[in-house]
Amino acid sequence: MKLYLLRHGEAEDSRISDFSRRLTAHGRDQAANRAMQLADEGITPGIIIYSPRVRAVETASYLMDRFPDIPTLELAEVIDADRSLFDIIRASSFKNPIIVGHNPTISELASSLADKRIHFSTCSFAAFDVDNYPPIEATLSRFYK
Repeated sequence: MKLYLLRHGEAEDSRISDFSRRLTAHGRDQAANRAMQLADEGITPGIIIYSPRVRAVETASYLMDRFPDIPTLELAEVIDADRSLFDIIRASSFKNPIIVGHNPTISELASSLADKRIHFSTCSFAAFDVDNYPPIEATLSRFYK
């Protein structure tokens, strides 16, 4: 099984309400380019799961454009990216999800799975081979900054 993690693209200044921060022009370019790269490399998630924060929704929309036939799900649990997120994934039988989230939790999740420090800059992507959800064993197979 696969688990894909993607941090949202570059967002507006943090002085704006955290929930409503939108992608900048650069962030939109990052998200469009990353979605195109994943499609070009044959990476096909089974579901796109994303945070309800605007910048994650906008980032996920570029994946939705590239993968129009893949189901999508907005989940507040992505914000914390903890065990509750994996409980939902497991209970719903989702396979090969791509999770569009935020720092610090997306970096912490990737670091915990890889058993080494991984820092996600904006629009970084990681692919893991996992044994289950929540993963007990995970192998980092790709990482793009």
